[in-house]
Amino acid sequence: MRLARAGAVHTRNTEGIAVSDSAFEEVGRNGVFLDGYNKGDVITRNRFSRSGASDVQVVGSRNAVRDPSTWSSMVNPPTDLSPGPKSEDYPRDITVSYNSMADMGRFEKQSAGVNICMSSRVTVSHNTVHGSPRSGVNVNDGTWGGHLIEYNDVFDCVKETSDHGPVNAWGRDRYWPIAGPNLNPDAGSDAYQRQLSQLDVVQPITISNNRIWHNSEWAVDLDDGSTRPTPTRAGSTSRSTGSSGRPSMPTAAAAGTSRRSTPSVA
Repeated sequence: MRLARAGAVHTRNTEGIAVSDSAFEEVGRNGVFLDGYNKGDVITRNRFSRSGASDVQVVGSRNAVRDPSTWSSMVNPPTDLSPGPKSEDYPRDITVSYNSMADMGRFEKQSAGVNICMSSRVTVSHNTVHGSPRSGVNVNDGTWGGHLIEYNDVFDCVKETSDHGPVNAWGRDRYWPIAGPNLNPDAGSDAYQRQLSQLDVVQPITISNNRIWHNSEWAVDLDDGSTRPTPTRAGSTSRSTGSSGRPSMPTAAAAGTSRRSTPSVA
């Protein structure tokens, strides 16, 4: 996805800063953009209303990614098989919590309340997100995992498309170019795919204890090669096409804990 690296608050090379107790009203672009190396920053207790793009962007540098995969190059097998990031130019240990995010994406429709891209260990918790043309919380790629998405209210999203989820994840990591012979006649075996699938997502992504409502078939959308997401106690409400109009409440069984382990890649 393409995006403008700009925002009402734009940070690079920061550690331990806080953006808190502020109102972002009808900003023409992103609200807060954490760009490249940022560590331990906190975005909390803010109100975002009618942002032109996304409310919070947490996005690293493409230069930190080994063999970055895009739509145009996704059938090219990876050449760098080292796990994790290539440089330190990415956000890590970021917290986005207790924010109100409403009606974002007035101009840039590929937007979200919180978008995570080329980052590690981002916690998105206790936020209320609604009124998005696309997802409320989006994980753009698997690099480098360790994210925790929990205790959020996400509803009234995906208002302008139908091919998305209120909580959405994409992949296109290094293993994705060898997805299979339909894309690449020289694709390796399933075992080889599994071996490569954790090169970028070096820690699992946990989606836990969120309340999600979506007027379609799914509430959590794991798409395009999403790797190592772990939904635990993921209560959601979605209305399926052709139903009687009464929402159902599927709940995933508990699977482990929502706490993250000590990171192995910094």
